[in-house]
Amino acid sequence: MITAFLDRSEPEVWGSDLYGPQMLTPATADQICHSHQARDLTFAVEADPLHERIWAIELRHVFGRAIKLHHERGEITPESFARRRTLIGNATDRLVFDQYVAPKTEAARLQKRYRRHPDSLYVFLERDDVEPTNNSSERDLRPSVIHRKVIGGFRSAWGAEASAIRTSILATARKQGRNLLDALLALAGPSPLQAIPARS
Repeated sequence: MITAFLDRSEPEVWGSDLYGPQMLTPATADQICHSHQARDLTFAVEADPLHERIWAIELRHVFGRAIKLHHERGEITPESFARRRTLIGNATDRLVFDQYVAPKTEAARLQKRYRRHPDSLYVFLERDDVEPTNNSSERDLRPSVIHRKVIGGFRSAWGAEASAIRTSILATARKQGRNLLDALLALAGPSPLQAIPARS
């Protein structure tokens, strides 16, 4: 599905929650969603023994510092941004690569994940056009999810495809700050109900 949707195009940055097929998608860079990581680290805090719990709390705090730095990018000097970025990277390396966590724990599973994808943690600090989460994409999908839960889905493949196209057009128009009706009209073209001008 992803391959068909992209139609041989390669995104500059692919944001994901590390779902397997998403990570196989060709992209120049991958950005791991930090909202999902915060949730997984919180689960480790609740489920693991004391040492691993502390590890998860510390890494969740480092991720929080990174998101805060992302939001403050335009308010601080480039030198301050670079210094704080370095501190965040050093703290992450210490927790992910240098610190021991007991095997068969949630912390160990997460540490293995971040060791496998270190370059995907902070793309949003390297590029100011990348977000640290994929929350906006999930918000775009929410109406479709609600429709499926309330109505039970679509009665035809055509209806599902039409709804997906409409949802995608409207979500894109919102992100571009365009009027929703104008966006639909631009794609639809002139109305067949418009009077055909008489020949002079």
